[in-house]
Amino acid sequence: MTKFDSVQISHRGKEKGSSYTTAELRKNMAIFKATGQHPELERRAEEAAATTSAGLPRADANRPHVYMDLTADSESLGTIVAEVFEDIAPSASREFVLRCTGSGKGRGGKEVSYQGTEFFRIVDSVRLDGGPPGKEGGVKVEESRRLTHSEAGIISLFPDSAQFTITLGPASHLDGKQQVVGRVVRGNKILAALSDAEVDGEFFPEKKTVVAACGTTTIGAADAPGGVLQMAAELRMERAQSEAERAARMKAETKEETRARLDREAAEQAEQLKRSVADGLAQANKKQKTTETAFQRGGMMDELLGDISDMSSSDDEE
Repeated sequence: MTKFDSVQISHRGKEKGSSYTTAELRKNMAIFKATGQHPELERRAEEAAATTSAGLPRADANRPHVYMDLTADSESLGTIVAEVFEDIAPSASREFVLRCTGSGKGRGGKEVSYQGTEFFRIVDSVRLDGGPPGKEGGVKVEESRRLTHSEAGIISLFPDSAQFTITLGPASHLDGKQQVVGRVVRGNKILAALSDAEVDGEFFPEKKTVVAACGTTTIGAADAPGGVLQMAAELRMERAQSEAERAARMKAETKEETRARLDREAAEQAEQLKRSVADGLAQANKKQKTTETAFQRGGMMDELLGDISDMSSSDDEE
């Protein structure tokens, strides 16, 4: 029994009504002798495991979800879907969703959107950083033991800019420094592939990695036929097919056809330039007329009030 003295002490230290009875202790010991596994030690192991993953709440399909379609040098990497913890960190999570839909706001009311932004840092097995450059739209970091960077796929926001991080592994050094807002629930293989991406000495990816499209979805819609994952895949196929067809047409063109196409594109550009110049002249004429009207009003006032400059000079003579 000496081996389990600490176990017995923990039993006695429990609140009244929750400790093991003598019969339960004997039963546990009998189980240990028969199986080599003590129920109390198993309970402790389960509690330790629960504590390790306590930084994240259980998945909830009713929470908001967002998707991001990622590309590297214009080649599709796939689509990730993230669950957003709006019920735990409502302010920051709501801002994250707005940025994914193109409705986020930075300092001075400047619009903030993740679509078209580039990932500027990839640290293997640690983090993936993206978002618009500059110090726009930071969020307050809230104290929360339930939201930590305990595993790959955690999404958090910078406190001093609109940039965000997706963890590529445990990153406890970010706890308390960046606000966790969600976790990736679809597309972890894409994150694993990005973790192995080639980077330079400043961890900047060699291939231009971009959020090609993003928005809101639901986990059911993401998985269902015709959902966001399928739609994104179909859109990528359409783009690839369109580019392939265009390349094939260009390759099959005769010299005369190429010359005609270039002439047509040049004519279209010239027409656009003419329209821009015309619009600019129209705006300039409108401004000039406004200025002339103001001068005319000034002349009428001069007639009524007299020449102020003459009055000033006569005062000087006196």
